[in-house]
Amino acid sequence: MSTVAPKLVNVTPRDSVLLIGINRAKKKNCVSHETAKQLISAFERFEESKDYKVAVLYGEGGTFCAGYDLSEVSKGEFPPEKFLEKYRPMGPSMMQFSKPVIGAIEGHAVAGGFELSLMCDLRVVAKSAKFGVFCRRHGVPLIDGGTVRLPKLIGMSRAMDMMAEKLMPRPPSTGVWPIAWWRMVKP
Repeated sequence: MSTVAPKLVNVTPRDSVLLIGINRAKKKNCVSHETAKQLISAFERFEESKDYKVAVLYGEGGTFCAGYDLSEVSKGEFPPEKFLEKYRPMGPSMMQFSKPVIGAIEGHAVAGGFELSLMCDLRVVAKSAKFGVFCRRHGVPLIDGGTVRLPKLIGMSRAMDMMAEKLMPRPPSTGVWPIAWWRMVKP
């Protein structure tokens, strides 16, 4: 009896849109090394194909992504050095795209998941969305481009406030948030 590896990333074409969903809901969509490889494959497919004009990155099960799977790290399982020469632990976070990527964010987008959200050109969020740098609680730094992208998006002062507070404050009643387009998104 053979065991089929789980599909950790759902890739669904919908006309000229490629939907890319992190599929580890039981683990709050934490990214493992295998998940990172599947995300890279999905984004390479998006970038190389003329069929897709936009990609939408989302998380299955009500959470965008709660960062890297620290249970892998605690077991001493790290991405191979050869992988890290080209990519980052979260996978596609440092890739550059010639077409837009939209982050459809529901629930937590924290630690490495926050960095994945910053990779997106536009972030559309549900009212349940929470952005944060919770990885600091465990002594884990942001290493997937978040510390470079965040100040570019919201300014150095706001970025430093967010890093110190660990959680982005709720958006103002105007619905305008420095890093996201705040709209009610139906799952």
